[in-house]
Amino acid sequence: MLVLSPQNGVFRDNPPSAYLRGRSLTVLTSGQLPLELLEDVGALLERATLLKDSRTTKAGLATLPDGRRVFVKRYNIKTAVYAFKYFFRPARPFKAWRAAYLLRQALATPEPYAAVSERHHGALRSAYLLTEAVEDVAPPPEFFAAAEPAALVAALCATLAKAHGLGVTHGDCKLSNFYFPDWAKGGFACGLWDFDGAAIRPTQTLPAREAELARALASLAAETIKAGQTPDLPALADLFVEQYGRSSGLWPRRGALLAMAGGHLERNRKKR
Repeated sequence: MLVLSPQNGVFRDNPPSAYLRGRSLTVLTSGQLPLELLEDVGALLERATLLKDSRTTKAGLATLPDGRRVFVKRYNIKTAVYAFKYFFRPARPFKAWRAAYLLRQALATPEPYAAVSERHHGALRSAYLLTEAVEDVAPPPEFFAAAEPAALVAALCATLAKAHGLGVTHGDCKLSNFYFPDWAKGGFACGLWDFDGAAIRPTQTLPAREAELARALASLAAETIKAGQTPDLPALADLFVEQYGRSSGLWPRRGALLAMAGGHLERNRKKR
């Protein structure tokens, strides 16, 4: 087993050449979970309460012997081509782990416990992500329908500005990828989770930031439509421009947000 940690500055799971000759297990861990548990994450997932089981991923909530609840996700290796695609690149959970680790400096996100990959002669065989289980933080649709738009948009923009300031774009900023710890009390402060599509760069360009804001704008408009209301997209775009500018000091282009958000909504309409 090759064990990596943030302290040694290594985030990739490409093992040294000695590991390519047979089975290798690579673990990137914060040290919160025992290594013997990480040697067989598949067994832990089989005992978990299943949340999702699709062609691409299988995920569930598991309880450890010490009573802690953990979220476990397996990234399915769909084909041999997929396995060899990751021969010279890190498995997906390593990127998600790193994004969460970086973001915890500034905003709420489930603590990343470990990313685990198994390779055989360098080809990816399995990949897992384990994080803190954060429960009862996903509000129902009624929460968004009843929310004061200015307060909700301000919270969304503050969270995204912090992430972008750390060099991270989430990749899919729909409302279900934000979580709201105090939603039951009417609070709008929010964090982020599910970093499978995250990108980490020294700095994030304005177009990359605008793409994130437009995705959030479109998602908020879609929730308004589901509630039987007609969203005022230009007014919402104005709120995103103002609130993100206040939080980041960078002012997104209103026209760019409207164009991209409109494209998202049109694609969603065609899917229905």
